[in-house]
Amino acid sequence: MYLVCHHFKEGDVFTIRLNVAPIDDLKLHEEIIEPALVKLTEALKESTFLWHPIITDDKHMVVLDGMHRVCALQRLNYKYIVTAQIDYFHPSVKVCNWYRVFCIEGDTTKLRDMVSRWLRGEGYEYSLTSLEDLRRGLGKGELSIGLVFKDLTVLGIASGKDIVEKYRIVARIDELFKRIGAEVSYCAEDEALRLIREGKATVIEATPPVSKQDVIQTALAGRLFPPKTTRHIIPVRPLFINFPLKFLRGGSLTLANKLLSKMLSSKLLLKVRGRISVDRLYEEDFLYIFI
Repeated sequence: MYLVCHHFKEGDVFTIRLNVAPIDDLKLHEEIIEPALVKLTEALKESTFLWHPIITDDKHMVVLDGMHRVCALQRLNYKYIVTAQIDYFHPSVKVCNWYRVFCIEGDTTKLRDMVSRWLRGEGYEYSLTSLEDLRRGLGKGELSIGLVFKDLTVLGIASGKDIVEKYRIVARIDELFKRIGAEVSYCAEDEALRLIREGKATVIEATPPVSKQDVIQTALAGRLFPPKTTRHIIPVRPLFINFPLKFLRGGSLTLANKLLSKMLSSKLLLKVRGRISVDRLYEEDFLYIFI
């Protein structure tokens, strides 16, 4: 085990435990995207090192970030993976949800009428509402999903189903827009609302908030959210551990952890400001990079 300790100005300490763990001990909370998994699996076949640890909670070993890496290594018959274990319920750890942004040519009124007919046909209750009431209804659980159109008309979709089933409806709406040729992207709530207000999106899909308890309970029950449900933001993230994959194939777990600790102890740990793009965009406040 190797510890990364981040000290907040207020005096609090956020600890990350870097550890080699059995893949079979991990619990996923979200489905993978098959094409992305295939691409990653092929890349790992050609790799010598695992660049970054996955992020898990330290109580139940629920995977918070890194679902595709877990599944890719499983497909390649690896037994272990490097984890960054965190206190999930630390107040600095945030779980957010992805809004959907759809872009498609055509008349907004006709598009809204088509979506309304589809919702009625599927038996979903909906009504016209305001953006303000939509955000309030999503927060209180009175609404499951909202569709905000380019002309800023809003459809609020009600459902008494649990959070996983609500996201099944989100996935079905995603598929509807994909079938009619819409380009789909994912972003945070504020960014999605900015795009629709500036006329840079045809429709945005407002999704229901997810709690940390939702994530843990869903994973422990063996259920999975659809892909692109949760967006976890942690205060700091360790990167570029560059652990040799050959030590993750099997053998002694104790030996693998001793090697991880020895390797990381021999490296320089560089603390840099986050919210930057490295191999992707990292939203964390700080990144701890091993060099």
